[in-house]
Amino acid sequence: MLRNTVKIRIVKYRLFSILFAFFIFFVTGYAQTSAAFTEAGDDAMMKRDYHAALQFYLEAAEAGFVGTDLVWKTAEAARQSTALTLALQLYSKVLESDEEKKYPLAEYWKAVMNKNLGNYMSAGEGFRAFIGQKGSPENYRALAKTELKSCEWASTQASNPKDITIEHLGKNVNTPYSEFGAVQKNDTLLFSSLRFENKNDNQVPPRLITKIMETVDDAAARPTTGFNAESLHTASITFGPKQDKVIFCLCEYPDKTERIRCDLYSRTKKGNGWSKPVRLPNHINMPMTSSTQPSLGTDETGNEVLYFVSDRKEGKGKHDIWYSIVLGKDRYSAPVNLAAINTTGDEMTPFYSQKNKCLYFSSDGYQTMGGLDIFSSEKKGGVYTAPRNMGVPLNSSCNDFCFYVLPDGREAYFSSNRMGSMFLDSRNETCCYDIYKAIFPTEILKPAVKDSMVAQVPIVSDNSKKTTLKPDADLVGKNKKQDSVSVANPASVESQVKKNAEVPSGKIAEKAPVKGLEIVAGKDVKKNKMPVPVVEEKQKVAAVDSVKQKQSGEEVAAVSVKSAPSKPGTYRKSGLDAFLPLPLYFDNDEPDRNTTSTTTGKTYEESFFQYYSRKVEYMEKSGKGMSPLQKIQTEIDMMLFFEQTIKPNFEKLRAFTPALLYRLEQGDQYEIILKGYASPLAKNQYNNFLGQRRVRSLYNYWFTYQNNSLEKYFKNGQLKLTLVSFGEETAAKNISDDEHNEAGSIYNISAAKERRIEIIEVKGDEK
Repeated sequence: MLRNTVKIRIVKYRLFSILFAFFIFFVTGYAQTSAAFTEAGDDAMMKRDYHAALQFYLEAAEAGFVGTDLVWKTAEAARQSTALTLALQLYSKVLESDEEKKYPLAEYWKAVMNKNLGNYMSAGEGFRAFIGQKGSPENYRALAKTELKSCEWASTQASNPKDITIEHLGKNVNTPYSEFGAVQKNDTLLFSSLRFENKNDNQVPPRLITKIMETVDDAAARPTTGFNAESLHTASITFGPKQDKVIFCLCEYPDKTERIRCDLYSRTKKGNGWSKPVRLPNHINMPMTSSTQPSLGTDETGNEVLYFVSDRKEGKGKHDIWYSIVLGKDRYSAPVNLAAINTTGDEMTPFYSQKNKCLYFSSDGYQTMGGLDIFSSEKKGGVYTAPRNMGVPLNSSCNDFCFYVLPDGREAYFSSNRMGSMFLDSRNETCCYDIYKAIFPTEILKPAVKDSMVAQVPIVSDNSKKTTLKPDADLVGKNKKQDSVSVANPASVESQVKKNAEVPSGKIAEKAPVKGLEIVAGKDVKKNKMPVPVVEEKQKVAAVDSVKQKQSGEEVAAVSVKSAPSKPGTYRKSGLDAFLPLPLYFDNDEPDRNTTSTTTGKTYEESFFQYYSRKVEYMEKSGKGMSPLQKIQTEIDMMLFFEQTIKPNFEKLRAFTPALLYRLEQGDQYEIILKGYASPLAKNQYNNFLGQRRVRSLYNYWFTYQNNSLEKYFKNGQLKLTLVSFGEETAAKNISDDEHNEAGSIYNISAAKERRIEIIEVKGDEK
């Protein structure tokens, strides 16, 4: 669910306070120090300050106490603060301990973490194991059965992404905290941001509050003048049809916990500003409950309707969508529960599009990719149709919500904490929310989805201590931002392994000569003019000119260019350069281990999936022999390398390839120049052979792409690959070449970054 995050300096402040308060324990021994941190973590958990609790528990582990009970508590804090990968690892450690029977929910929550990370096959296996586990709680067993079906469904959807381009808004909008609820008013973009300290808060340190931000023409966003409350959260703004009225939330911390309670307020246009806030009537804002996330729309009869979200007891689930007819100034009909939409779970962030006659909302009560997904329901004759999941890539395995359709009907804003979003702490890579734009190939209108996208299966009620959405200001955190980021396809790798079988069999002869592939010995590339002559694969020594080479881009956290359009007719001539540099990574001594062959029958796609399937193994072995806290950080660094570099670059290749094919179909000719790298574990000559096998796997991937669509361009000379093979001489000096030191030579992250080929240049004549 949606949670708030904590500024790093606030966490440090709290740690300092605890250190001071329990200074005596540092004098008397580590065991007491660990106990002090554990007690502080328990207190933070009671206050629902899960981020602080996580920090305290990690400090307790670093102080020397690593019992199974502390591992379990740390896993729970990590889960509640959406540190998904860390939680997954810790639940796994609980299950590996001798005390696993004391924690019957460990298998269940491990499976949930896998699902939220998009590891649907692993999640399904976990849910099956939990269902068959003796003594598992019956209510959770029912949940696991439903989740198992959801994983099977999500795996299918992940393999069939929709033709939607996703763009991450720039750093003038997004920050390392949470931004959400974007709306457009004329040329102004308004949104909510949870990044400000409440200076009047009596907590030490002060808690964060939300303010409404605005930006015009991509300028740096700033708080909306004269609109935000000084000591309350101001969030979730919506405008009336005539743009002369606005409804929004004012939220408070009602106690000493991180819980937040919201009421709805309105303002009307007054000159160049707005009137004073007016609280909506008590039947909208009920005592002891929250009313939040408003959206104003007009129904088919012309009535103005207020949609909002509430946790009032009369609802069907944890948070429900309600609606009320606007009867006049400050007059609203009694709210009605939107029972056709609501489930026993959470329904959030409604938005009704009069143009599309669709209600868009987010829910975790139906089959989802993981967390909250965006759904749509068309209104016909006053009745809402069965909700439909909007599919991948709009939805991810993380939380996706606040869907808002722009006036052009082809673009929409939404918020997500998916991989690639900014975060404050590397231990929690999915803590925080950023604003994204979705661009559809045609007007959104009715959701163009298959029947399988209908959300037929509501999730069974949990009735447990599962954290529910705390209104509005729970949306904390941020995404890593780049000026223009294409979100990698969030499809699960496990589900895509099936695609390996789709590679046409018998069409890659492992020993066959390669048309259009040239191996150049040396560090530079000969500057040939196009068209490039077709050559057989061979070793060639040539006097060559120096070519200025770009940086390798090893640390790319997400695709750093806009997504390549997926249909012909929309590529720019310079579009191929926008993908560069493009490093592609390999497992140790892959493809085809222990051979001096320069060729392989594998495709890069096969190599990638095989490598990605070893992510957890790499994470666990990368931290071998380290202290508990160092090991956790090293494992997280390795996870980020897989999730924010290896996987996004593979997706970048999958976007580059149709762009390349389209340009070739227009008659363009290209020479693609690659560099080969290797870690220093093997001898230099062996690494040269290995580099050639890696290039061959990329050639095989392209050769078999879309039923061999690129084959003729290799054969007629329009497309040529040239490899400059470097071996290990460029590898970092601190990488071990000791084959007995696997942690330093194979599972070391620096070594993993060297095992790559890199597309550094695309030279060509374009029509």
